[in-house]
Amino acid sequence: MLPHVFMARNAMRPIGPVLLSLSLVFLASAYLLKPATGDLPKYSIYFSTGYMPILPYTVSEGGVLLDPVDQTGEMFKQGPKGAPGFSWLSKGLSVLPDGPLLPRLSLAGADRYISDVPIITILLLSCFCLVFACKNFGLFEQELHGGMRSVIISVSVILGSVFTLVGSQNSIRQFLGVCALLFSWSLLRNRRYVFALVALLVAVSFHRWIILFFCVSVVIYAIAKSRPLEQQPLGVNWVNCKAAAYALLLSGLSLLSIKIMLLDVTQQFLSLLWQHDVFLPDIKKYIYYNKDYLSLDRVGSFSKLAILFFVYLASEALLGKYDSTDYLIFRNVRTATFFFIMPFAIFPEIFSRLVHVYLATELILVVSCFLSINKRYRWSGVFIFFGYAFAPNAINILLGKEWIYALS
Repeated sequence: MLPHVFMARNAMRPIGPVLLSLSLVFLASAYLLKPATGDLPKYSIYFSTGYMPILPYTVSEGGVLLDPVDQTGEMFKQGPKGAPGFSWLSKGLSVLPDGPLLPRLSLAGADRYISDVPIITILLLSCFCLVFACKNFGLFEQELHGGMRSVIISVSVILGSVFTLVGSQNSIRQFLGVCALLFSWSLLRNRRYVFALVALLVAVSFHRWIILFFCVSVVIYAIAKSRPLEQQPLGVNWVNCKAAAYALLLSGLSLLSIKIMLLDVTQQFLSLLWQHDVFLPDIKKYIYYNKDYLSLDRVGSFSKLAILFFVYLASEALLGKYDSTDYLIFRNVRTATFFFIMPFAIFPEIFSRLVHVYLATELILVVSCFLSINKRYRWSGVFIFFGYAFAPNAINILLGKEWIYALS
């Protein structure tokens, strides 16, 4: 929480280089010392051994010992399907030193395997993509800070965000894919189409659903370019109601399409896709499999939606009335993305993955707010960023269920 306080202070009045550096050091230390939570042990084992564990394993001083059943087949071929880029990256990471660099703050009996160097490498790669995306979006062109100071502030905001913490420490494949997708969009903004296509292909190679996210983001971008109504409903002039309405319509059409795809007649017609495991099996799994009720430390989808809705409304109110600022598009993108994902709360597994995409779009807005010369924008960015320190899913990933149960 202390780095969030430092960054909030910096947004109101620039702090010195010592406090700014301390904020960055504290945030980096949290990543290095936190317990191995979420899917981090699973991915660490995959990077070290080439096998994705299913059965219990043993951690020893010499590394990790897997059950013989988990060591069948070719190395790095037992991982997620439809993610060749992630398999290639994992092979590259396997040549790095494995095992922990520093002792993790884990409770006795809760030690899990962690391979720090590959995880840190992924974190650095993602930060590289996000910082360059911010640069390509023109966020460093504002006059409030110098170039290097803007980079340091953006890195601190990135490391302190829920998107980066949960993504880099749990849902690594989707996190890498979304980072590459944002980088692709930033290249498109600068009309570097060939490099943008390459970045998009890299993103899809990490997670096959990125191609669907990209198609939806094209429509979201078109919605975000719409100007607010001159006469806003209920006199609310700080929310683009037109963008919200269009996004809700798009979401309704998407849910209707999913419903049609799950009909028996449609399943028979699309049986070829079901048999070859392209996309439809994932839809079926995410709709019918709900893990919200399997663990007490897991936050339900409607609870997440309520928290996100409160933060969204409060931050939009702080941003104030829409004006002609160059960064209006990021505000509209967040609005359209939020109202698009909102109806998906009825499907917790789908909603959980869409929230990750929403947090990525919000992160770009928060960075732009921190670097803005508009004081209201900086206040709004501080409000969102300070809220990250209390996000339930971030606390779960930061501490783990053992610490949460012990502290409660």
